[in-house]
Amino acid sequence: MNDFVTQSATERTARAVATRLSTDHGPELLVDVEKALRAGDNSAAPDQFLDPISLGSLIVSVASLGWAVYADLRRHTPEPPRQELVQRIRLELVDPGESLSTDEGQVIDAVVENILDEGSAD
Repeated sequence: MNDFVTQSATERTARAVATRLSTDHGPELLVDVEKALRAGDNSAAPDQFLDPISLGSLIVSVASLGWAVYADLRRHTPEPPRQELVQRIRLELVDPGESLSTDEGQVIDAVVENILDEGSAD
């Protein structure tokens, strides 16, 4: 996957996840994700996500990470299993011995669902 395609996929996934989660977190989540997308550096997973802006950053970070993991898994199998994708993202996002927050779990699940839906369409 080239950078243009990956970036576009990351943006599409982040926006789709924000739309989905905005029912629980409010419509301002959409704006927060746009701000995070415009910030540009979404390669590092933040340590804590306590406020809505951080949730927007989390969504963008997990979308970017998710697509990178998906591309890696696709080199070995054309249709990576959902659970393997979830597990790899969790391993990258959360330090060993720590547990996921509810928000992190929701974001990972929504990102994986979006990636698998979009990935199967290509």
